[in-house]
Amino acid sequence: MGGKVCARCKKTLLGKFNYCTSCGAKIKSTSERIFLIVIVVVIIVFSVSPLIIKYGVNKPKQLTKFEIEEYVERLKRKEILKKIDTLNNKAYVSLIVWSLFANNQKKEISRNLASYCAYKKGQKHNFISILDIKTKRVLLTYDLTGKYKFFR
Repeated sequence: MGGKVCARCKKTLLGKFNYCTSCGAKIKSTSERIFLIVIVVVIIVFSVSPLIIKYGVNKPKQLTKFEIEEYVERLKRKEILKKIDTLNNKAYVSLIVWSLFANNQKKEISRNLASYCAYKKGQKHNFISILDIKTKRVLLTYDLTGKYKFFR
């Protein structure tokens, strides 16, 4: 027959009423329901996302010593890493290739290169400076506190 059904008294409503004629309950439209569902989803997402960040669900995994050495060799083969000075914690890259990476990729590369330098020197402290091979200008630093600083 068509028509809306009252949620409270379960009677079928005919016509375009915003309320039930038998019990007086307000009838919500479909757009109001969708709006409420969207609001609830947004609230859930915003309440859960800080927990994901805090407890490290998106944290990158720490590589083993073998994986770090393999990673550095792969960077050299792909000509991303031109030279690495483990004594001074400096890595030299091609500016053209380096500029193709997104910031999160640059962070991952620098973190792994810092781990490589610390491993080679037998230290626990990870830090590194990424420099342009031609100009020797600093492009990125990863310090002892785990903070990144980008240079233009």
